[in-house]
Amino acid sequence: MLKITFAIVLALCFVLPTRAAWAGSPGRRKPPPPLAKLVHQRIVLAKKIEFDSWQVQQRSHPLLKAVARIFREHRKLTVRIEVHSDSRGSAPFNRMRTQNLAEQLKKILVKMGVKAQRLKAVGRGEAYPIDSNRTREGRAKNRRIEFHVIPRKKRRPRP
Repeated sequence: MLKITFAIVLALCFVLPTRAAWAGSPGRRKPPPPLAKLVHQRIVLAKKIEFDSWQVQQRSHPLLKAVARIFREHRKLTVRIEVHSDSRGSAPFNRMRTQNLAEQLKKILVKMGVKAQRLKAVGRGEAYPIDSNRTREGRAKNRRIEFHVIPRKKRRPRP
């Protein structure tokens, strides 16, 4: 019986990974997930960019630095920055406010080294909700910032 138990324990030692294998290499930490990544035709952020009514919050700058890094990695990338709001307030006011925030994001990214020609700022206001504006959670989902890749125009070969 002792031989069988020892054989099973010995076999499990080779099959099951050690605690060090679960945690990664000793002394090395797993790199944190990226704050922003390019997925299909969008730049997807790990967190929401925080802003109040008129201003992008300073604590969102690391997210924007990650977006700027994507621009450095993809030299021919052009993006449309879309800012959306909920339905609180008038439609013209929401369009104006979201356009202002989109322009602020563009200015911040230009200061981080992205060329202005590669960015288009668009304030959508409340025109494109993704959830109901009847609940607090729905309004929170509708207040969002999206980065959409603008497809490049294909050049026709000259005859």
